[in-house]
Parts: sequence; structure tokens; C-alpha cells
Amino acid sequence: MLLPAFSSCMYRDVDWDYDGWSEVKNETSAEVTFTSVFMYYGGFVEKVETISPGETLIQYNYVGRPESVTASDSVSIKLQDGTEIVCKNGSDDSWSSRFYGNVERDRKTERYWFRGDLIPTEHKVTVDTYHIDDELVSLWRQAH
Repeated sequence: MLLPAFSSCMYRDVDWDYDGWSEVKNETSAEVTFTSVFMYYGGFVEKVETISPGETLIQYNYVGRPESVTASDSVSIKLQDGTEIVCKNGSDDSWSSRFYGNVERDRKTERYWFRGDLIPTEHKVTVDTYHIDDELVSLWRQAH
């Protein structure tokens, strides 16, 4: 009887399903449509989001189901004028290198105190921050 009570509070208020997230900051002066592409079981899945100027998109990296930019195969950034910038993870072209290489990585530890704990339970996460900026747009335009 004591075990079920202990188990129920052990996972309270903690999302153990993710091990981090990615942030994509739109540092341009216009709204962009951001599409990230992931490989799942031999097929591709796309996530489409709109990011306003100055805003940040957050995508969680779930354990066994990576859905953050860090795990993406590619991203597409569609500007208001219709220009579509396609960045491929691992590519050495200048705009892909700018997007995927211009990342800030922050390792964090979230601490949770559960009823009766003498020390906190730690949940380690990684936060990767990517940037959509004028330099990225300029590199794409120079090449096309």
C-alpha cells in the first residue's frame, strides 16, 4: 500500500518525457513561416509554425521522438516576400552552416522537491538556441 502512494507523487509536476528543447529566435523585422522536417520510421514529418519578429519558437525534444530543430533533417524559412530559405542539417553551404552552426547550447538542471525528499530530484536538459537573422537571409540571397 505504501508503494502506490510513493509512486504517485514521484512523477508529480515533472515532464520526464523530454530531455531538452530548441528555441528559434526570429531576429528579422518580419514574420516568417518556419517548417522543420523530421525523419520518422522511413517517412518525413513536417511541423509548420509562424514566428513573429522578436518572438521565439520552442520545440521539445521528446525521448524516443525527437521534435526539436536540433534533431531535424532540414528547415525551411519562408519570408513575407515569398523567398524560401532551405537549410539542411550537416550541409556545408553558407546559409545552412549559418543556421545550424550559429547555435548556443545551454545545459540546465531542473530540480524538483517531492514530498519527503531530503535532496532534490534532478532532470538534466539541453537547450539549443538558433537564430533567423539578416545575415542568414543575406547569405541565401547572395547564392540565389
